[in-house]
Amino acid sequence: RKILTIFISISLNINPASKALLILLLLSSAVYIQKIHNPFVNPELNSTELRGIIVTLSSIYFGLFYHVTDDSITRPFMVATILGLNIYFMVYIFMRLLGTQLDKFVKFLKFCPNIKANFKKILESNFIISYFFL
Repeated sequence: RKILTIFISISLNINPASKALLILLLLSSAVYIQKIHNPFVNPELNSTELRGIIVTLSSIYFGLFYHVTDDSITRPFMVATILGLNIYFMVYIFMRLLGTQLDKFVKFLKFCPNIKANFKKILESNFIISYFFL
């Protein structure tokens, strides 16, 4: 999917709208394949991949809409939608990674009582950190 997207966007000498439509077709088929086959063993990875494809698909759709529209009212809405979707996905990925790493860190602390006691002292002394971890 990624290689084909790069190939379409760089190698084909057609207008940008046609490139976007081809990529939309490619991403639509990627959503179908992802939803039907679930290629990852971990369901969270399948969900994350599906969200990523949908955000990319939506970004290209609204970008295409932005490209063909000259309306001064609609264009800012399209930009805000694209930015909102991508910020949502970045926050989602960040929270997933933070949650995964935090779980590993907590498991590590369970095996190290001295470190755990010192970490708890640090958390109790800092209000902002303790808000998130305690």
